[in-house]
Amino acid sequence: MSVLSDEMSKPAWQKDLLLRLEKLERSMKNKDDELRNLRTELRSTKKQFTEELATKDLIITELFVKIENITSPPQNVDSTSEVVPSNDTSTSSEEPTDSVIAAKIEKDLLVIGDSLVRDLDVSVLNPGGDATVSCLPGARPRDVVRKFRQLTTTHRYKRVIVHVGSNLVPKFSRDTCSARIIDCMESIRELAPESKLAYSSVLPKLGDHLIQGINQVNFDVIRSGKMGPNRTRFGHISHGSQFTTSASGAVDRKLFKRDGIHLTDNGRIAFTKSLSYLVKKL
Repeated sequence: MSVLSDEMSKPAWQKDLLLRLEKLERSMKNKDDELRNLRTELRSTKKQFTEELATKDLIITELFVKIENITSPPQNVDSTSEVVPSNDTSTSSEEPTDSVIAAKIEKDLLVIGDSLVRDLDVSVLNPGGDATVSCLPGARPRDVVRKFRQLTTTHRYKRVIVHVGSNLVPKFSRDTCSARIIDCMESIRELAPESKLAYSSVLPKLGDHLIQGINQVNFDVIRSGKMGPNRTRFGHISHGSQFTTSASGAVDRKLFKRDGIHLTDNGRIAFTKSLSYLVKKL
């Protein structure tokens, strides 16, 4: 009775205020429920979208593999000489004599790779020393090996950095990308056994579904460089922290052009600085 009497004794304006407050609380609760449902729906949609992208990437990978098998020339026995050292000690036209080796021009540093190594600032890359940058736009691992073979007919390099793989992801599967890059590194190691060799990791690309795949490929290649036989081991540098934001781990868009692959001026500066850290360690 006392509660009822208290309610009846309240002035009309107070009752109205309480009713409005209750209505507002119910409305807020409904909004919270709606927001919760929207978040759940968003997570579900994002998961579905990621799965669809992964499926499409797999289809694209399979198509590119088929095209690659159709357009690529058949591999012969000579191709294995890039990876497996020959036991034949006799002199041939493909194996330079001691006099030819002695006549080679000695250089300090070579950076060889795809279009991302274009216009690197060599004064920052190797201060006080010489640096040669061999840029092969659109190059895949076998193209880099072919070019390196040509370069080493006349030159020797104390240090070699290889940046390759940008043109493989996401066209091919993780295993295919990793295997081709590892073959490239081992081939270059065989061609220049006395050079200090290092792998420059594939840079991240715009798209969450790409970052994970690139990280996995880099992990495979770096692990191979650490765990392989002594004759095929090589160093590495990971550029991920230089090209992603520290807060969310997403790609720093200011460093990439609209295509999400090639570098802006700021991106090229960041890439050069990152490579210079590796040069100091070699």
